[in-house]
Amino acid sequence: MRTDTFHNLIRDWVKLERLHGSDINKCRRTNKYWSPEEKYELVCQALSGQGLRSVAITITTTEGSRKKQNGCPL
Repeated sequence: MRTDTFHNLIRDWVKLERLHGSDINKCRRTNKYWSPEEKYELVCQALSGQGLRSVAITITTTEGSRKKQNGCPL
């Protein structure tokens, strides 16, 4: 892993913890179920110009785990 990639990952973890508390970075046993309304809201945020990373941080997932997580609309 490149140094700048690692530093960006750490910055994302800090943003997540500041927004959602210290429990947010713990490993979850199950994936979140996304209702159609939640999916629509997230897609609208992305289409309105908000960055994907910013949307991901506000919904408590990081960009890397978003690709692995089944059911995530982005």
